[in-house]
Amino acid sequence: MNNYQHRVLCVDDDWDACEACQTISIFNPEVKFTFAYDFEHGISFVRSGVFGLYLLGSWLPDGSGIDLCRAVRRADTNTPIAVFIRGAHASDRTEAMEVGASVCLDKPAALFHLENTVIGLLRGAEARSLEARVAEIRAVRNSIHDYLLRLDGLLEGNSERLIRANERLLRANAYSAFVDSGGARAHFESLWPSVFGEIVT
Repeated sequence: MNNYQHRVLCVDDDWDACEACQTISIFNPEVKFTFAYDFEHGISFVRSGVFGLYLLGSWLPDGSGIDLCRAVRRADTNTPIAVFIRGAHASDRTEAMEVGASVCLDKPAALFHLENTVIGLLRGAEARSLEARVAEIRAVRNSIHDYLLRLDGLLEGNSERLIRANERLLRANAYSAFVDSGGARAHFESLWPSVFGEIVT
């Protein structure tokens, strides 16, 4: 894909699914998997990390992958989420999609084309994020323009320093525009330093 490293969180206690993910990383070194095998460790990773894709088993030893999907969506509205559905629990498909899953994958059949699915979801999110960058840059430029209008004549010569002092507010506005335009959180974190540097220089 490119030199960007795609971090994928796989939360599943099914060894076949985890092994399929490990095989993907062998042939695609830019894709790095983090594994959790139960809800407790999965939610810990969700809360502490930034990932470009989530692969969740619908049934976990100590909870539901669908509840985990819901937790991801509370913090991250656009990053793709794939939920593995076992054939005996086909009704989980509807619930998973309702709480924000991007796609449901039937086990075991989906494991045979998991690499194509993973790469397709990552590429799709990356493309949407690059498009969202335009909205992000526009939001930052508009914010800077507003600051300069308010400061013009009062704080001549200090504009750049004040803009940098307000980077947190600029970042919040940029993130909102980025996510509203379909960008994924992981891509924002990667792109923001260059976007901010490009705008203020």
